Amino acid sequence: MNLWISGGETEGPYLNIVQYDRQTTKMDLEGADLFLGFDLSSTTEPSACGQLYRLDDRYHIDAHGWVPQSFLLREKQLEGKYKEFQEEKTLTIVPGNQMELERIADYIRDLQRTHKILGCGYDPQKAGNFLGTLLETKLKIPCVRIKQHPRYLSPSIVDFERAFTAKRITVQPNNFLRHQFGNLRTEVDQYGNVSFVRHENAKHYDSAIACMFAWACCHQPLDPPVKSVYEKRPVLWV
Repeated sequence: MNLWISGGETEGPYLNIVQYDRQTTKMDLEGADLFLGFDLSSTTEPSACGQLYRLDDRYHIDAHGWVPQSFLLREKQLEGKYKEFQEEKTLTIVPGNQMELERIADYIRDLQRTHKILGCGYDPQKAGNFLGTLLETKLKIPCVRIKQHPRYLSPSIVDFERAFTAKRITVQPNNFLRHQFGNLRTEVDQYGNVSFVRHENAKHYDSAIACMFAWACCHQPLDPPVKSVYEKRPVLWV
């Protein structure tokens, strides 16, 4: 377990990878209550959907990622590994140099067909208009808007790690998610806020951020779904 000491980087990875492997188990989750979290990019960076399944007082996590082909041309050292993730269907490599947000919309619709999605957490500054319109207005999924800043994410990062250490969280087999959690480090600022550290071995941890958003959504009050103007004000036909 990490010791949260103010003013520096913690020793060791955010999650104990040996324990992570022990708590990895394949589960049939059809029909389970589900919270989503998104770390999205509309440009050439990776995007991810974190999935938090609530099973009474326990939780199970999974994730899916998307990267434009141009990202792999730039990050050559990741190309082989990311192609393996695509083969196991935990990652989608999108042709071209930009994220196709409609692919992510289709993924959410597929999840909604087999699960009860109770809420979604996301950063409104990153593809917020797309998610807000899709999730709240079209799919009627309540949302929590969370800024990707230590002040707002720190409680979720700490609580998630404690629940994981207490074995209240299990993980679906997913090498993409394991890869991004495996080398992830945290640091603590002078105010005691915990945040993820971007360094050479963990420059991309989108699925971990997405899982934190899903966790935060599950444990914070949800915004009510946005109603259209026609639901708020009846239309009179003449």
